[in-house]
Amino acid sequence: MSGEGNRNELGGLSDADKGDIASVIDAMKDATMAGDIEALRGMYTHDAVQMIPDQAEPIRGLSNFIFNDSIPLSYDFEIEDIDGSGDHAWMRGTICQNYPNGSDKIATFGASFLLTLRRQVTGTWLITTDTFTFERIDSKEKTSPNS
Repeated sequence: MSGEGNRNELGGLSDADKGDIASVIDAMKDATMAGDIEALRGMYTHDAVQMIPDQAEPIRGLSNFIFNDSIPLSYDFEIEDIDGSGDHAWMRGTICQNYPNGSDKIATFGASFLLTLRRQVTGTWLITTDTFTFERIDSKEKTSPNS
């Protein structure tokens, strides 16, 4: 498509926009690993909606959000899809986190997520809806670094 640069043929997001949106989950990982709840809060709009498993009603407004302040031992994610149009986008993927479970075990949790984002007047992308699943996948013995 002539004149469209790197936008896809359906008029979706540019590669640069997709890169900027993907950086949101990178920043989310960094903030989570640092236990930085304020940095996590800064990734959402003030009127964002959080949809948590086993919650009958969505949580409306950032001031009401629930953030996990436990710091995982590891945090891996895979982005499966990023797209959108104009100033609105979505990102879908999976996350796997390992947490201490007692002195000798590690608990592994998996999640699927769907985020909707809106470009701000500053050009940054903020999350407007955070929908996810979260379940325990496994628990295993910790291994020593020398084994």
